Amino acid sequence: MYANLVCSLTGRLIMLVGMIAMGVACGINVNESSAAEQVCVNDQWDGCEAQVEQKLKLFDSFDPLVVGDNTCYVVRAYFPKDALTAMLPEKLTIPDDDTMAMYYPDTTLKVDAHPFMINLCHGSDIHDVFTEISVPEQEEIMFLFPVIYTHDDGNTYLCSYVPVLYLNSFWGVVAGLFYGLRKEYHPEMQYGEDGAISKWWSIEDIFDASFETQTNEDMEGLPNFFEQTYANPYVTISYPLPFSNMVFFQIKVYPDTVRMASGTFSWNYRGTTVQDCEDTLGVYSEYLFTMSWPMSGSGYFGTRCGGSLDTRQGQSF
Repeated sequence: MYANLVCSLTGRLIMLVGMIAMGVACGINVNESSAAEQVCVNDQWDGCEAQVEQKLKLFDSFDPLVVGDNTCYVVRAYFPKDALTAMLPEKLTIPDDDTMAMYYPDTTLKVDAHPFMINLCHGSDIHDVFTEISVPEQEEIMFLFPVIYTHDDGNTYLCSYVPVLYLNSFWGVVAGLFYGLRKEYHPEMQYGEDGAISKWWSIEDIFDASFETQTNEDMEGLPNFFEQTYANPYVTISYPLPFSNMVFFQIKVYPDTVRMASGTFSWNYRGTTVQDCEDTLGVYSEYLFTMSWPMSGSGYFGTRCGGSLDTRQGQSF
């Protein structure tokens, strides 16, 4: 009963947010007392609110809610397993070697370190599909760890865990709260670039990196490690305001440019310093991306507010 109530309230909250966003796009004055009686300011059609609500009802949770363009250096690195195990939330664990070998056949596996992905991106034209209002362009550094999520029913799924992101955009941080993303606002972030040739980033005492492309020749696609990590369901733990929750969503990337790259980095996180090594892999990529609605574990892998189970959205073991 409590779960159904929470699901209902969550759905209504998302509906309200969507209706407000669409209302702005339609010309509805959301400050007026009776939105049901509003008419679009262009007088082209009545009942704008009803059309907004109908569009939201037709919207599936896995449909793109946010779209945008990223220009990135994408890096495979390694994090100490003992430190990673200590920081993983409940229900998340490091995949065993057999699972990693199955889904990441081209990745070197280490006894004491687990591979993860760093996304060093410049984002532009990032907007929701309703208002199509873009947030300001931003620099974003995101970290993704392949993990196993154990659902309440005992089923396990390969996911990509996002513990933290660093941004130089305040509005990008605010927008990330909708997805439960732990985005940290770093206006002091410094960076510089030479077109599609090289780029560097620096956040004092936290992160430093410098990468450059190795060739002008485009690859056929992303290397397996990056492609699989992007394809996994994303999972994050929202900020405890007032209660933290495990949030899932789907991201799809559509690369236009992929070129080999190399460089160095140093990341200090929760007392652990991680640096590049001989097995570090990098690419330069320009791609379009889409993000689904944020969901609970049951919403993503099980029944969501009376919906049906769709196991195609994640790898089940």
